[in-house]
Amino acid sequence: MLTFNRTIKNMFPNRVRQPITYYSYYKHTVELLFSIENFSDRSRQTEASKGHNSKEELDHYCQILNLNSDLKLLPTIHVAGTKGKGSTCSLAESILRSMGYQTGLFTSPHLLTPRERIRLNGQNISREEFVELFWKLHTRLSANKTKQFPYLPSFFRYLTLMSLYAFTKKQTEASIVEVGIGGRYDSTNIVHPDVCGITTLDYDHTSILGDTLEEIAWEKAGIIKGGVPVYVSPQPEGPMKVITDYSKKMQAPIQIIPQLHDLVSAWESKLKEGNQPIEQYYQNGKNFQLSLQGNHQKINAALAISLVVQFLKSRKGFVDDVFSKCITLPNTRNPEKALLNSQVKTIESTQKISQMIPHFIHGLENCVWNGRCQIETDKEYKNDRVKWFLDGAHTEKSISHAIEWFHSKVSKGQEKCLNILLFSCTAGRNPELFYKSITNKNVIDIAIFVPTMKDVFTSETLKQMKILWDRFPQNQNNPSIQLDSLADGIQQISKIANSGNKNINIFVTGSLHLVGDVLKLKNFVQGD
Repeated sequence: MLTFNRTIKNMFPNRVRQPITYYSYYKHTVELLFSIENFSDRSRQTEASKGHNSKEELDHYCQILNLNSDLKLLPTIHVAGTKGKGSTCSLAESILRSMGYQTGLFTSPHLLTPRERIRLNGQNISREEFVELFWKLHTRLSANKTKQFPYLPSFFRYLTLMSLYAFTKKQTEASIVEVGIGGRYDSTNIVHPDVCGITTLDYDHTSILGDTLEEIAWEKAGIIKGGVPVYVSPQPEGPMKVITDYSKKMQAPIQIIPQLHDLVSAWESKLKEGNQPIEQYYQNGKNFQLSLQGNHQKINAALAISLVVQFLKSRKGFVDDVFSKCITLPNTRNPEKALLNSQVKTIESTQKISQMIPHFIHGLENCVWNGRCQIETDKEYKNDRVKWFLDGAHTEKSISHAIEWFHSKVSKGQEKCLNILLFSCTAGRNPELFYKSITNKNVIDIAIFVPTMKDVFTSETLKQMKILWDRFPQNQNNPSIQLDSLADGIQQISKIANSGNKNINIFVTGSLHLVGDVLKLKNFVQGD
């Protein structure tokens, strides 16, 4: 501890004058981690995203950390995609944890704390674990710099290495890893998965991944490994063909996920065979209720179920006596060639998937994934009349799903109801595309545009957001406001709420950073 204390003091000579608490260690460690993400690191990330020395660099780091052999043994589910990959990973982890497996979960980005990105058995790693992990890696990587790799790993790569190091040392029985950006050149693509998943594709990070869904599909398909089964959410014909063709090239069995309704029906039929009423396993005793709201989450849940079933078959030797007839082949000219013999080693066993049905239900009904279709009641007001509806949607398609969800929860035109949009989006995204979906529902009465606490916006940027919004005919009779800070936006909402007795519904969307900031400022979720 004395050595560690001295190290911290050397790194922050002007800021550490008093005896340092462990919380201070943690805060300074986080500051150092974020300081890694400077301009040169972002440049190296961009190069890596295009394949320049990406695999070689990560192999170098893994060799230093003695990770290569451990990663080959790590039971892993690897998930790429544009929309819903974090939700899918969280649902899969919740199911496996309900079955009693020791789980590891790596996701990004975080809402409140970087510790969210690395979870063990459903819990963020502790501050102590975070500090210990960071410095173990920092010490070894700093001591082994070379002319070819003279830098520490960039921010996301560092966190990826921290998570995989933690999972291997804890010997997690199931590790679920979400891709950061793309897949082919992503730092997570050093894992050796038992099964891969690809969620719904959409236009995002186009400067890196390409301008068409086919180009984006090519990058996402890069996580597919030889002989490793891959499950895919329904996609348009073009990108689906790209994924299918690549799976054939890699001799990887590929299957399209079924609808969640079909999977639940299969559960019901199987339990009826054994005279077990499925209702006894539902929380409300009547019907199945996915904990994550929104119709789009049903697709993510179906993919999560498919991935867990394959994981149990491949790694644990379970026999699929429930779902095999639900899975469909991709719609291609030669669909029979898309399903190849799996090279994944299985274990002979009498364990059946049907034995796990109650655990599937429990995992899906109890999964917690903040910032996605999340509803919070504002306790500052009586009678629950002020509610926040938060979804970090930041692509055109995800915004359309988010507003569909919000619209299903509220009703414009009620005598004592006022719907407020609190919006922000990061640079490089076209808010006008997002507004189309929102205005089509004609459910917003007031729009407020603010910067996030992380992103630096000019007043001109905010002004442009407002101007684009006001151009839509549906918005011309409704007020819109641009404010210089999120705190000002929340204060403005408080003024509106205090000015009358109407029920207030605040729809927060456009950016995960914005959602995280609101959760923090309103104390809806505990951060660091």
